[in-house]
Amino acid sequence: MLSKKFALAFGIAVVFPAMIHYGVSMFSAEPRWQDYHVSPLTESTSYGEASAEYQRKDAEYKAAEK
Repeated sequence: MLSKKFALAFGIAVVFPAMIHYGVSMFSAEPRWQDYHVSPLTESTSYGEASAEYQRKDAEYKAAEK
């Protein structure tokens, strides 16, 4: 009888999270890697261009923050 309880508990412990994951993934899309990947500012640009790009993006961020 004890082994049946352990088997049932193990089955619930495996199946329940799988069902939750499947249910959530039906209604919510996976995050896209491109949304969270930040490319370095100095990649293939000179320091002055990277600095100007940073200042432009910072100004846009501050304007959107207000």
